[in-house]
Amino acid sequence: IGEVKDRVCIVVDDIVDTAGTLCKGAETLINEGAKEVHAYITHGVLSEPAIERVAGSVMKSLAVTDTIEPTGETIAAKNIRVIPTAPVFAQAIQNIWQGTSVSSLFSATMLESIYDGMYSR
Repeated sequence: IGEVKDRVCIVVDDIVDTAGTLCKGAETLINEGAKEVHAYITHGVLSEPAIERVAGSVMKSLAVTDTIEPTGETIAAKNIRVIPTAPVFAQAIQNIWQGTSVSSLFSATMLESIYDGMYSR
């Protein structure tokens, strides 16, 4: 994976269930000198004991989408952020209806405009 010492590390994956592997990976990165670790996961299953593991882990943050409905415990967790998918799906439907580009949704500028005001920086 390369040198992690004194770097901010980003972990990207498609799914997180009990978060054991994710938390151990974050711990390994910190033990190897990473400054901080953030994870971005598409589908947050978050079965027990995932929330507890993430809360007690060295990960600074975990972001998951709402493709799996988050529990109240997930929403309340201090270092877990749930990103709604509805705005981007709505924009994709609108683009198709208007005959404009759906691939434009892959640009950071477009995503920022879709989610503008939803999150503080």
